[in-house]
Amino acid sequence: AWGETQTKSEYNTGNYSLVDMTSYQLKSAGVIDDNNCLTPLYDAATVNWGADWKMPTDDQLEALINEDLVNVWNAVINGKPGLVSGDLDNQNEVFIPKSGNIFNTYYVGEDESGHYYSSKYDSEHNYSIRYLLIAPTYYSLGNSASVYGYSIRPVLSE
Repeated sequence: AWGETQTKSEYNTGNYSLVDMTSYQLKSAGVIDDNNCLTPLYDAATVNWGADWKMPTDDQLEALINEDLVNVWNAVINGKPGLVSGDLDNQNEVFIPKSGNIFNTYYVGEDESGHYYSSKYDSEHNYSIRYLLIAPTYYSLGNSASVYGYSIRPVLSE
């Protein structure tokens, strides 16, 4: 779940450590910074991959799905379907698998869709996190509840 750094077998409000916290409470607890982004202690990419990595901001996720950069919509790499995006001229591409998501103990959408949390808490919509959705026929940025077992796509820290 967003703001938690370890995987778990079940994702719901009953076992979510940040349930019903407002932006004020999240800032006071040190979960998010003044830009409403996760701090390193609550960033799963930083905690699990090291200080050189972080969860992307919503702007960084948006850059991944820029129309000018999406190269292959239905790519398959190592048997896993997903989206390939990047700059062909520089050979800088990223593969974003359709990894599904988990709510309660139900794993849904594997090989059909991907849900990727950003580090950004949307303070205009309490309890809402900016995320990237890769659906079977489209992709978009939107808002989602923070309790789901979504994937993350780490990026290098700046």
